[in-house]
Amino acid sequence: MSDFLCDIASKDHDKTVLVYDINDDRCRYHRRQTKGQNKDLLKSFPCPLSFSYLYPALFSMHCQASLDSAKKGRMEQRVRCAAQDQGLEFTLSCRQRPNSIANFFGKYISRLINRFIPIEQREFLVDYKVTRVNKSCPLGIKSGDTFTFNVDNLDEICPAAFHSVYPFGQLMEKKCLLGCPDYRTHVKFSANNEQPADAPGMPCDTYPIKIRLKKVFGDFNVPMNIGVWYSADELIEALHLQCLTSFYIAFPYLLALSTGGQLGYLFNDRNKAGICCPNDACQVNYAVSKDENDKYSYQCIKAHPLCPRKLKEGDIVDLENFEGRIPFYSGLHDLFIVMKKYEQYPNSTPQGNFQMTTTFGDSRLEWEISFAAEEGLFDLKSGKFAYSLKNGENPYQVPASAFNLPQEEEDNLSLLNFVLVSGESPCFTNMADADCLLQTLSLAGEAYRINTPAVPYICVVAKHGNPCGFGISRTNPSEAIDRAMFGNPRSVWGGEMAVNFNIDAILAKTIFKSEKREKLLGEAAWMLDLVMAPSFSGEAISLLGVRQNRKLMQNPALNAPFLKKAKYDYRFIRGGFLRQPPANYCLDIKKVQCEGNSLSPMELDSLIIAWATVFSSNHGGNEVALAKDSALLGVGGGPSTLEAARTAVLRSQECGHNTKRSIFAADAFFPFTDAPSVLCEAGAIAGCVPAGGRQGKEVSSFFKEHGVTIMYLPPQYRGFCRH
Repeated sequence: MSDFLCDIASKDHDKTVLVYDINDDRCRYHRRQTKGQNKDLLKSFPCPLSFSYLYPALFSMHCQASLDSAKKGRMEQRVRCAAQDQGLEFTLSCRQRPNSIANFFGKYISRLINRFIPIEQREFLVDYKVTRVNKSCPLGIKSGDTFTFNVDNLDEICPAAFHSVYPFGQLMEKKCLLGCPDYRTHVKFSANNEQPADAPGMPCDTYPIKIRLKKVFGDFNVPMNIGVWYSADELIEALHLQCLTSFYIAFPYLLALSTGGQLGYLFNDRNKAGICCPNDACQVNYAVSKDENDKYSYQCIKAHPLCPRKLKEGDIVDLENFEGRIPFYSGLHDLFIVMKKYEQYPNSTPQGNFQMTTTFGDSRLEWEISFAAEEGLFDLKSGKFAYSLKNGENPYQVPASAFNLPQEEEDNLSLLNFVLVSGESPCFTNMADADCLLQTLSLAGEAYRINTPAVPYICVVAKHGNPCGFGISRTNPSEAIDRAMFGNPRSVWGGEMAVNFNIDAILAKTIFKSEKREKLLGEAAWMLDLVMAPSFSGEAISLLGVRQNRKLMQNPALNAPFLKKAKYDYRFIRGGFLRQPPANYCLDIKKVQCEGNSLSPMELDSLIIAWATVFSSNHGGNEVALAKDSALLGVGGGPSTLEAARTAVLRSQECGHNTKRSIFAADAFFPFTDAPSVLCEAGAIAGCVPAGGRQGKEVSSFFKEHGVTIMYLPPQYRGFCRH
């Protein structure tokens, strides 16, 4: 671990950056005349990595309004860098500036002004002395060496800008711009002397690692589970941080407030400061503050549409019990630096897992970080043979097999956990279609669990994995089956079914054949090729198993279907494969923008049916579905939304359904009012659709004019699938 960190520090310590641009002339370190000049990344102290760990403590001591208030805070602190074996230990202390007439008058003038307006106080200096060197420092730092926090040396990058830029420094060689945390002056830095004016931003908030907190020593609160592995995204969600980069920039200011220091940067408020993230291509501005109740937070005061974390103006990160968790947050700050350095130097990082200890005073946290191959430069775990399939997607594609993949946590709804209780071995197409059908059922189950008092009886029937019938009932499973089967009774023939209830003899007869179908289409048998249920009674197996080709697959976990929790989905392409997080967004009507009237319980049931259908179908893309009276009426795909809407309406009407007062859903925004016009003419009264599109206002106005209630999903939550 120490070799890795010290090696990185050695590579970084001679770096310089170009001062690329400056908004105004108010920065004492970087005046406008320095634009285009190279600045040493760190000149006064040899180890940039240690300084980045030290910075929050140095800054917090610097922010003491006077030496008297510094005595009330931490006059002396001990800080240790993270490279334990060869690491450095420091003692930080405050001292009065040397006596001089200029310093004497400057001190009292600044104190006088500070009584009315918070301004930076510079009457004392902060020293950091090396008190211990474990083994030897590769940069030549020795025990007893003493350095001073730079508030006067203007030949190097300012400390605040260094703290913002350093974790991303190597990324600047990829022709991107980084900015200091002062969004007013906003000095921009680059490692490239020919930086284009429209240079892209840095790769932001992407961390191909896993983290767990192993042990904690000290009396403080920890807001994450000890011993549990987290991906970076999972950690962000667990800590309610929204973005690790913004937390990293905000932490020194929060620490300064906790030690009695004053801020006042960009705000006329001693307990508040304006900051911004370093990513110049999608700069987001924040206000860091502590209120009268000692509540610590930072709020987004200016968002950017390209922010990869989709932060919005007004978003607030509340750091509950901040003062009781400072050692933890300090450790997270240090951990962030290592995460970004790993991203920049993947070939220098250790293989497998390694340990890292972070300290704050007498408190200590032991972390374990995994740079596992499948999370970084290499991926795709080896599967274990489960069983042979009858054939591939087409009969000539033989042999075909099913494989188990090792799971990070047990997935009871894995298709390979289903038991075949009747029928021949499934083929590749059966399994692929079953997987699609399982996704539809799981989306619906999760959505009903979130949005309604109870999950109803659900029946989904599909052809080639695309729902062509979908019914629910709050009272009777037979009713759910009937509603699903007669959504499109012709297309159901030879298809697949999935339900969240047990199949007994009575229900099996309903699934086997229907007199109503015979009257409509001249054939009573449904001829389903695959049926999935939590269980089948013996009588049901005997009846449905008459047809040898019909596969009956049971799994008790279907009683409460849920979305998969795997970290990634994969798709093979010619010469390689693609990887992405799974499509596990679930509709939550409390978190959508509703324009119009609220829906009745039955209308909400229909909305969930339409939404789950379009978010799991692929009839050509840009899916549109109609539902009514707790049943799917019709679904269509594009490629255009206009064609999708027309197809959905046409299929509904061809099956004899009345589309008046129907509910629709779409998996992508409507770019024009043509598809909405088709839906309004069909009599739709409500629907949900992702927000977006250049003509979004026109589309919204169109629906309002026609009295249609619309629930706009956040624009990033489109329902594209199975590309």
